Amino acid sequence: MNYFRVFLIYRVSSTRLYLVAFSFYFLSLVTGILAKDISIVNFQPTKMAEINCERVGLFYGSNGKSIIIAGGFDSNTHQLIHSIDLLNSDIADNNKWESVHWAGARAWGATVQFGNDIILIGGVDSSGKVSSVVTRIHLNESNIEVHEMVSLPYPIAASGAAVIGNTLYVVCGLRSLDADHAENSLWALELTSLDAKWTELEHLPSVGRYIPIVVAQYDELLVLGGRKISKDTKGVYLYRA
Repeated sequence: MNYFRVFLIYRVSSTRLYLVAFSFYFLSLVTGILAKDISIVNFQPTKMAEINCERVGLFYGSNGKSIIIAGGFDSNTHQLIHSIDLLNSDIADNNKWESVHWAGARAWGATVQFGNDIILIGGVDSSGKVSSVVTRIHLNESNIEVHEMVSLPYPIAASGAAVIGNTLYVVCGLRSLDADHAENSLWALELTSLDAKWTELEHLPSVGRYIPIVVAQYDELLVLGGRKISKDTKGVYLYRA
């Protein structure tokens, strides 16, 4: 059994990438020891209102006391959902989702939180094409405000994203649904500048991937896992990166 999975650490301050391999087997031993300490925490989950339909590929985030979900595909009808839905998590009883129409709905994009705003990056639109649109959702009291930001340099879906300071980073993804390779690109956008443009940074030193987990930690981006596309004469195969 292969216990190794590779992840990348991108140090933004020095624009260097470090490739590290960890043994999940060793990690499981460590976490097994730590689990004894973790188990003493008494979590009390609270059941909340169910969303209006089963969906996949949705955008999500939170704003103070509210949970926001947007777009995605209905798992049963496979149709794109044209709504932004909000749930006030501060109401203990009779929780109810409130919905507003989202004409530019998408699915399978990346989501980041920036202050009280949620930024939706790329994805697949209602025509089934990959989009370069970047959308910013702001909750002003009970009103949902939707603004379009500067578009990505090219369409991208199934990417990963995170924010460090005031800079948004978008990592990897697919340029089209029938792409024969995944991207290993890294793009940055300054969020506080009105005339900001996307800046292409050093690519990841590994094979391109899509649906990676991207986490910001201090001045570093951690890019974990994802999937890569491998193509030979017998067709297209997917592997865990």
